[in-house]
Amino acid sequence: MKRWLLVMIISLVCLLTAVSAFAYDDNTAGVENTPDDVRSILTSRWPEWEITGWVNPAGLRSSSACAFAAIHKDRSNTLVAFGYKDGHWVYKWSNAGALSQRAYGMQLLEGTDGGKSQARFVIRELTSPTTETVWTQSRSGQPFLLTSYIVHDTDSSILETLTVNAENIQYQGWRTEERKVSFRGTTQRDLRYFSWSAFPKTPDELRTGLTAAPEIPSGDLEALDIKFTRGTMFFPHRTDLPFAAEMEKQGFQQTVGSKCLALKMIGH
Repeated sequence: MKRWLLVMIISLVCLLTAVSAFAYDDNTAGVENTPDDVRSILTSRWPEWEITGWVNPAGLRSSSACAFAAIHKDRSNTLVAFGYKDGHWVYKWSNAGALSQRAYGMQLLEGTDGGKSQARFVIRELTSPTTETVWTQSRSGQPFLLTSYIVHDTDSSILETLTVNAENIQYQGWRTEERKVSFRGTTQRDLRYFSWSAFPKTPDELRTGLTAAPEIPSGDLEALDIKFTRGTMFFPHRTDLPFAAEMEKQGFQQTVGSKCLALKMIGH
């Protein structure tokens, strides 16, 4: 009896090992490796669209999987995300804004140097010069975030790179006088909500297109007890503010104190 029980346990372990092996996808990229259930979903939702890219960055076939397809029609491109449930790929979301809108499709490639805990893939735009965006998932289940933007010349040499993180974007290029510059701030990095057209790609665009938290000067804050009059608008007592003179002409009243930030209030 004990011997049969031991045989059953060993058989069960072998079976679980085999099932676990099938949880990984050996064919993780390439249009030719697009799963049949993914093709069926795309054909149903986007009839007459062409599949131009497929990638399963982490190579998983489990509830943690997140894979992508790029589809193209006329001058339109769309990125479609898929999850895995009950042995089948299922639709998650789509974002046309993640891809540039051109007369040709986009490629999806496996990323490199992602590390064991990261999944990474590349969206390549076959222009001249060629552009690539690199997307990284730090942990399973987390969103894919933009980490690099790269511009290649026709001979594959790198012309420009943007290294993107949560606090700044570092620009390095050989087509402008500014060879290496760091810009404080960030922009939308989540692939689901990313906009290719809104993403700043040049030093001039980076100067005006990033969101940065204001730098609060050091020192003590001062609280003032101010009595407001109904219908009267107030602004700080700072004559050096560029709009102070104009506001005074419009009949605004000034508060007392020089450590307030600019504000406009309607008294009650």
